[in-house]
This record gives sequence, C-alpha cells and structure tokens, in this order.
Amino acid sequence: MKKTFYYLYIILCGINIIFGELLNLVPVIFATKPLLMPVLLVFFLQNTPAPTTTFRKWMIAALIFSFLGDTFLMFVENPPQIALFFLFGLGSFLITHLCYAISFFKIPSNGNHYLKKAPWWILFFLAFLIGNSWMLLPGIEAEDPGMKIPVVIYSAVIVSMALTCINLKGRVPSKNYSLLLLGVLAFVVSDTFIGINKFVLPESRTWARVLIMCFYLFGQLLIVQGAIKVHAFLNNTKV
Repeated sequence: MKKTFYYLYIILCGINIIFGELLNLVPVIFATKPLLMPVLLVFFLQNTPAPTTTFRKWMIAALIFSFLGDTFLMFVENPPQIALFFLFGLGSFLITHLCYAISFFKIPSNGNHYLKKAPWWILFFLAFLIGNSWMLLPGIEAEDPGMKIPVVIYSAVIVSMALTCINLKGRVPSKNYSLLLLGVLAFVVSDTFIGINKFVLPESRTWARVLIMCFYLFGQLLIVQGAIKVHAFLNNTKV
C-alpha cells in the first residue's frame, strides 16, 4: 500500500486539531481543513488501481462532497451567513452519506443480508434517531425553526448509511468490514457532537470542535482504509 499521502493526512490532521481547533488559530483551520479530504482522496486513488468499480466511483464522490462540506462549515461562525453556510455544509454531508450508502449497497450481497438476522441493529438506530431528534429539536426551535426538517432528514440519512454498512457483514472479509464499520460509527459520533454543540451546548465550543474533528477525521480514514481493501477484494488483488 502506498502511504505517502496517508502520512501527509496524519500530519495535516495533527496540525488542524492541535493548532487550529484546540488553540483556536483560525488561519491554521483555513489553511489545513480544505486540504484534508483531497489528500485522503489521493491516498484512496493511489491504492485502488484499475479495474475500477461502481463502489470506487461512489467512494470518490463521497470524499469530494466531504471536501465541500468541510469548506462550507469553516464559515459558519461568520455572521450574517451562519445559517446559509451551515445549510450548505449539511447538504454536502447529506450527499456524502448518500454516496457512502450507495457504495456499500453496490457490493454484491451473495445472499447475505445481515440485518435480517440481526434486526436489533435497526431498532437501536431507530431509537437513536428518535432520541437525537428529541434532544435537538428544542434548541433548533429556539435558534432557527426552519432547520428542524433538514436536521431530521440528515439524521435519518446518516442512520440509513450506518445500517447499510452494518448490512455488509458476511459480504466482505471481516477485517475490511471492521474498518468500515468503525469508521462509519466514528462519523455518526462526530455528527452527533455537531448537533449537540450547535443546538444543545453551544458554550462548550472549543472542546466540542476538537472532539468533532477527532472522530470525523479518524472515521474518514478508517472508511477509506476499509474501502481500499474492499476494492482489492472485489477485484481479487492484493493491497
């Protein structure tokens, strides 16, 4: 596996989290955040050679929209466009999750449908969706009532993406599945912290942003590492 851009991604993550988010150096955030997903995308492209797959194409799309989401969300603290940029960022990441869900769905089932054997996962995430929405809605009502429907739709989409990933059990090797699942769950945690930070506990902004970025960047890396191995599995090649 080619790792030059992997190490570059790790370095950029460290700079962004420590100097940007933790020390609140805004120029560092603006210098590093737009580079994170493009570097991760190059790492993915370098390690997923031809023949390409539909799975690979949707993964590329997911990383591109992640880049757009990162870029839009950099501006959410600059009034008067806070709501507009937050909505653009939310929309970009909604498409990201849809792309991930489609990429997972495109992996052949070979008759394996794990959620049919373990429907409790569906009940768990349904409870999470209801609980998360119930927690966020009062804050949304107070800050921007027009965001209620977009936030609930977004939450439903990320839950659907997570369930699509969970349903891959038995379709791909267990190590590949574990990487994808851990990455997706970390992404879900990151998005949950975003909602809490914005609509429930806005005063805990610095540490919340650090946690958000840690889970988000770690999650994206795990998803990409798992996707590289899945691509190799689908093409029967070594990584």
